[in-house]
Amino acid sequence: MGSSIDLDLMKRRQEHFEEHIHSLRLPHCLELLDNQYVSDFRIVVGKRTFHVSKAFLSAKSKVFKTIFESGMKAAHEGQLILNEDEEAVEAMLLFIYGNKKVDDFNLAMKVIQIAHRYGIELLKLQCEYLIVQNLTVDVAYDCLVMSKRLDLPYLALKCHEML
Repeated sequence: MGSSIDLDLMKRRQEHFEEHIHSLRLPHCLELLDNQYVSDFRIVVGKRTFHVSKAFLSAKSKVFKTIFESGMKAAHEGQLILNEDEEAVEAMLLFIYGNKKVDDFNLAMKVIQIAHRYGIELLKLQCEYLIVQNLTVDVAYDCLVMSKRLDLPYLALKCHEML
């Protein structure tokens, strides 16, 4: 009984954040992603270079904001080289620029870790919700370990329920 109440609470919280995200949506922002003529920073992942705006990154990520404000090496060089999955970084950027949701379980498993690392709480919550909704016994233990590492209380609850 208690876990269904907690899942209902999580769903209401997700709906609240979705309303908030929708209210922040700016038209045509996706057109600015990967546009080298209006970008002032690059994110390099593998063989892919994303042309991005410091303002967009700073607005959605506490970590990116700190990188730019602290004068770290990456800020001076105008680029940050990431050792991350290209598809997951692209999904993060699509969220930053267009509030685009992650809708694939396997991708959400990667993106949630990046969202945690870069302090993008709304994306982290959205991925957690997707994972909880699609969780299977096969991956419940791995998700439980991840939930403890990334402080994902709803996912931990669902994993405990399944195991």
